[in-house]
Amino acid sequence: MNTRHWTVLLALVLVMGQTGRANGAGCTVGSATYPTIQSAVDDTGCHHIDVPAGIYHEDVSVGRNVTIRGARGQTIVKGGNVVGENTQVLLVHGGRVRLQGLTIQSDTQKRGIANGGTLTLQDCAVIQNYNDVAAGIANGGTLTLVRSLVARNVGRYFVGIANAGSLTVRDSAISDNENRSESGAGIGNTGTVFVQNSVIRNNHAATYGGGIFNDGTVVVKHSDISGNSAILGGGIYNCVDPDMPYCEGGRAVLTVKRSTIVNNQGGDIYPPLAADGR
Repeated sequence: MNTRHWTVLLALVLVMGQTGRANGAGCTVGSATYPTIQSAVDDTGCHHIDVPAGIYHEDVSVGRNVTIRGARGQTIVKGGNVVGENTQVLLVHGGRVRLQGLTIQSDTQKRGIANGGTLTLQDCAVIQNYNDVAAGIANGGTLTLVRSLVARNVGRYFVGIANAGSLTVRDSAISDNENRSESGAGIGNTGTVFVQNSVIRNNHAATYGGGIFNDGTVVVKHSDISGNSAILGGGIYNCVDPDMPYCEGGRAVLTVKRSTIVNNQGGDIYPPLAADGR
């Protein structure tokens, strides 16, 4: 699958959701009024939604400004019964959405998150999701990770985070994601990525770009990219030529400052940067 195909696929899943009635500014899931996360999201008067510790078997679709807060490490959203390549646990199709303290973990053939709005993950985990394309997160909007984890997701192409929009990763970890047949295990990028004070470790791609596959623009600062693996570009595979395998744009820009990129199987950066590139 090439980058154009997954971008089209992302556009197909970003469908319109629902709006609800107005009520109070803060709402708690598990009450008679809001038995599910979706019921609180559908109420446009719920500006802050608290989700107590527990496991929630539902898919959630959000298209408005809202903050959804869980108990860190204890509020797990697993997704509903519908599974398959074009399904996800959480769909953000518009608005400014902030998730705090949630774990998105499907354990089945379902993407973790698809984002077409402005989404911030703070103290969240997106783990153990499986999908052919963008198993962890598919981003076509603006996505920010703060103190968050994207790990142990499994798929065939652009596995941990597939980014066609704008992605910022701060104080976070992207680790142990597995690409079983193609490229991009940690981050697969055709948009713009900024990584700061973060780690990208132990991701495995079957072909190219274990840590990062870049066919767009990537800036890495004060970060560690190590222990990743691929045939080429175990750390970073950088598409500077359209004739390079799996590259479409072929004019990638990579900037690395004050970062450690070492011990990646298949090479740390391919093609190598100039001596002053780090």
